[in-house]
Amino acid sequence: IDDDELREFCVSIGAEGLMKMFQLSRSEIADMMGSRYNSGEGHAYYIIVCAATEQVANFKLTKYEPDARGNEEIQFEKVLQYDRFGGFMIDIAKEIPGEDILEIDHEVLNIFLTALKTIGGPKLLQRGPSTSNRDGDEDGDADDVPTKKKGSKGPSFRSDRRLVRLMILRYWSEQIINKFKIERSRSQQ
Repeated sequence: IDDDELREFCVSIGAEGLMKMFQLSRSEIADMMGSRYNSGEGHAYYIIVCAATEQVANFKLTKYEPDARGNEEIQFEKVLQYDRFGGFMIDIAKEIPGEDILEIDHEVLNIFLTALKTIGGPKLLQRGPSTSNRDGDEDGDADDVPTKKKGSKGPSFRSDRRLVRLMILRYWSEQIINKFKIERSRSQQ
């Protein structure tokens, strides 16, 4: 899919349409774990993902450092919000001052489209800076990131929160791309 063509399509949906598309309830993430990834209720990882989903929903309150790797993922993490009435969302629309009209926030749209492009690229996950001193290990692992050891009291859900954000990004990406393909096939007929 051409980047400009996808961007034009998103703009053609309008601010209200994008706002509706960029919503996802917490329960949808649990449902995805069961239906897509065969890790529904009863699996240990399902419980971990549900706990990580709660942390992502309340991430701004936790004052944790960003979990993301790479600029695109960090920017997406910053624009991802949670509203108890609307679920997970990105603030894709802004009100025109002095009017009762919404317009697309093109900066947020660009952040989403750039993040969408990275998950469809040659590497599924962005990598953090290498902290390994092993011979021949230039790339490091996806979760190699400097962490503070002082005050650490148990397991970190950092990679699980990251997975939840990527699941949200993937869900929205699939919604946009599927709608784009339907519109494209209609226009070609």
